[in-house]
Amino acid sequence: MKFDKVFNESTNRRFVVLGRPGSGKSTLLKYLMLEAAHMYLEYHRDSDHLPFPILVEIRKLEHAFSKTKEPGYNILDFLYYSMRTHYNLTFPPGFFEKYLDSGVKKIE
Repeated sequence: MKFDKVFNESTNRRFVVLGRPGSGKSTLLKYLMLEAAHMYLEYHRDSDHLPFPILVEIRKLEHAFSKTKEPGYNILDFLYYSMRTHYNLTFPPGFFEKYLDSGVKKIE
């Protein structure tokens, strides 16, 4: 079954993606995150009410924290760095802080 078909035809926006190692689960999540990011940046920059998916790979976060020499380095620093270096997306200063300050506290 194609994911695009299920996603577009379903009224439920919660899914469980199951599969064997190497079957593309993480790749699918990256694709969905990038598609949402591009749509947000292109069409909805001024909206404060749209959900914005953030994919945080724990392995990369742990690596960044263990290797950084910057005092005060935090998850927000990691998010800006990760989006820029791994996904070629540059967000304006304060982008993630705005979401957190507006009451969106859940980062998955």
